[in-house]
Amino acid sequence: MERKLVLRRRRLQNKLVRGLVLFTLVLVVCLSAITSLLYWDDMLKRQSQSVCGQARLLADVSADNVVPLAESETVDEEKAEPLVITISGLTGYFDLEHLYILEPRDDGLLVVRDRASSEGDDMLQITETETVMELLGIDDFTKVQEETVFGNNDAYLLVRDDKDHHCKAMAPVYDDDDIIGYAVVEISNHDVLRQIHRTISSIWLAAILLMLAAGTLYYRYIRRIVLRPILALTQASRSLVQRTSEGKFDSMDQPGLSFDDEFGDLQQAMAGMEHELGSYTQELAAAVSEKERTRAELDLAQIIQLGMLAPGDPEGGEKGRLSLRGMCRPAREVGGDFYDHFMLDDDHLCMTMADVSGKGVPAALFMMMCLISIRQRAKDGETPAQVLRAVNESICLNNRADMFVTVWLGVLELSTGEVVACNAGHEYPVIGRADGRFELMKDRHGFVLGGMPGVKYIDYRFRLGPEDVLFLYTDGVPEATDAGQQLFGTERMLRALDACEDRAPAALVEAMERAVAEFVKEAPQFDDMTMLAVSRSIPSGDDKEKDKELDER
Repeated sequence: MERKLVLRRRRLQNKLVRGLVLFTLVLVVCLSAITSLLYWDDMLKRQSQSVCGQARLLADVSADNVVPLAESETVDEEKAEPLVITISGLTGYFDLEHLYILEPRDDGLLVVRDRASSEGDDMLQITETETVMELLGIDDFTKVQEETVFGNNDAYLLVRDDKDHHCKAMAPVYDDDDIIGYAVVEISNHDVLRQIHRTISSIWLAAILLMLAAGTLYYRYIRRIVLRPILALTQASRSLVQRTSEGKFDSMDQPGLSFDDEFGDLQQAMAGMEHELGSYTQELAAAVSEKERTRAELDLAQIIQLGMLAPGDPEGGEKGRLSLRGMCRPAREVGGDFYDHFMLDDDHLCMTMADVSGKGVPAALFMMMCLISIRQRAKDGETPAQVLRAVNESICLNNRADMFVTVWLGVLELSTGEVVACNAGHEYPVIGRADGRFELMKDRHGFVLGGMPGVKYIDYRFRLGPEDVLFLYTDGVPEATDAGQQLFGTERMLRALDACEDRAPAALVEAMERAVAEFVKEAPQFDDMTMLAVSRSIPSGDDKEKDKELDER
């Protein structure tokens, strides 16, 4: 966990560093490029202004020396000597590359150069070119005038940066208001370009160093106001998780820093969250503890409740005259269904199948009261109808919860198979004859117990022959529901009983459990499910004679 935190912190730092480097690089490139371009343009503009000024100066200074040449019809070197000296002096003084005067004549242009630029050529030369513009290579002088005039010095920039890195300017030479020639100045750009390159390199270097320094300071600032609070709050969160796992909920470990911005709000929010989380966790722990305690009590109650039910084989079964099997499966830990069977004497078996309204603990408590009441009354020798009437009056006497229970109660005489029974609103019992199929015995229903006082119940009789099976159940069997909300139903219940080849009570109950489980599959159990199957064994001796007499009746 700690290693993952360190790796994430490093990733965040790396992201900040990469972002800062990228931002700094872009900023340096943009600012340096803009500064370099502005400086480049400014330097070339200054040089252009300088060369134009020098051309204007040359034109003004040499005007007096050009007049004699203009008035002379021939080229006189003596008259040109003062002009040559003037322009040669200006060339050396301003460190010019070329400087010359153009004088238009009838037979061409008179070019007067300085001594340095003549390079062995004549300082005075008449060209065959007829116009100054043609000699200088200017196609549109009007455009030159519009674009290259610097101030009001009447000088024109002809070339600022050609392929030979020269800058050339021209200024007319006036005699009063007449133009008698043109002063042309050429200067090399190499020195200016070298200066520009050195300055631009210095600008880039200074920008890089400045941005590195600024980036370092900014990173330290970001680290102090962002990373440091994040790491502090992360440490506090880790401490919170650790103390939560240990069950300690005192107060959030403060990072040891004071924040007066959003991190301070986050810190306070985390402290409040821990307080709420601590309260919630304590409440949850108490609720879980209470739930576990309740579950333990319910498990114990289930053991007690199931222990109150009758065993699977009563005393009479030991004599070979009776076989039975009962089962009860509550939908929750405890339920309201119950079955009971016990011997009243050596020849009479009392059987009970009941279903209390509702589920869970209330139904279980109500069920226990009903089971004990019915068992006690039946042992007093009363008939099923008398037992149900007395229990109903007892329940209605103090039934504040308005609960009720459906009950089927019967007493089987083992020697004859005669059954005296009474039904208080319960499901129809099922009879399986030894030589036939299982079918519902639609007996007469009375009202449920606990519904109202003063209800009268009536006994009815039927005979359970040798190898016949009496199958009792609660509504949890036919009303078992699958995932599609389809009911198991009475018809499926009867078919499941018919399909069982072994008609022993234990086999019938187990087969019915399997049939219901296959039908509902993964669907949760909705209602309590209880079954009791009872059969008489084949009689012998005197019991056979009694059975014959009862069959003849």
